[in-house]
Amino acid sequence: MARNPPWVEEELVLALDLYLRFGVMVPADPEVVDVSRFLRTLTIHGDRPVGDDFRNPNGVALKTANFASIDPAYEGSGMSSTGKRAVEAWERYASDRDALAAAVAAVREGNELPTAPLTKQGSPQVIRTAVESQHVEKFLVSITAQTIEAERREASLVQAYRDHLESQGHMLRGGRYRLPSHIPMLACDLVDDTDKVRSKGRHPALIRENGDWATARLSPL
Repeated sequence: MARNPPWVEEELVLALDLYLRFGVMVPADPEVVDVSRFLRTLTIHGDRPVGDDFRNPNGVALKTANFASIDPAYEGSGMSSTGKRAVEAWERYASDRDALAAAVAAVREGNELPTAPLTKQGSPQVIRTAVESQHVEKFLVSITAQTIEAERREASLVQAYRDHLESQGHMLRGGRYRLPSHIPMLACDLVDDTDKVRSKGRHPALIRENGDWATARLSPL
C-alpha cells in the first residue's frame, strides 16, 4: 500500500491552528473531524488516490500531539517524530497568530499562502533555533521498497563541531533567516554567538551588497 505523503505547510497551518486553540485533541473532536474532511478534499498532492487513512481524524489529532512536543509551554511530552516541516511551521506561526489566521484563511479559500513580511525593508527576519540533536530517521529504500532506520552522518559532524567549539567557551545556536519572497529561507546548523560567525548552512548565504541581495557561501566546517 502506498504511503501517505508528508504534511505540507498548507495542511500544517490547519493542524497548528487547532492545537493553539484547543490543545492536544482526539479523533472524535468535531473540529478535528472538520479539518480532516477538508484536508481530504485538497488537491495539493496531485492525483494521488486518497485512502481511508489519508489525513483521517486519527492523523489530524496526532499532528496536534506533534505540535505539543515542540511547545515549550506544554507540560507533557506530546508525540515525538514531529518532522522538520512541523517545526518550521511552529517557528513561523506559533508566535504570530495574525499570520497564522491569514494562512488558515488562505488555505480555506483556495488561495496561496501569504508571503512572510520582512522585519525591516530589505532586512531578513532572524529566527533563533536550538542546535539540531542527533536522531534516527527512517528512509524508504526504493530498490527494495523497505524502510530502514539510520543516523544522519551530517548531524554527527555538526554535533562534534559544536562540542569542540563549546569546549573553547563558545556559545552556539541554530538559525533561520527569512528573506524576501523570491529567495528561499536560509537555514544554518550552527551560529557562533560569541563571534557572530555562521559555521555551516543548508543553503548559500545571502548578503547585502550596494543595496542588492547577492549570494555567498557559508564558511565550511
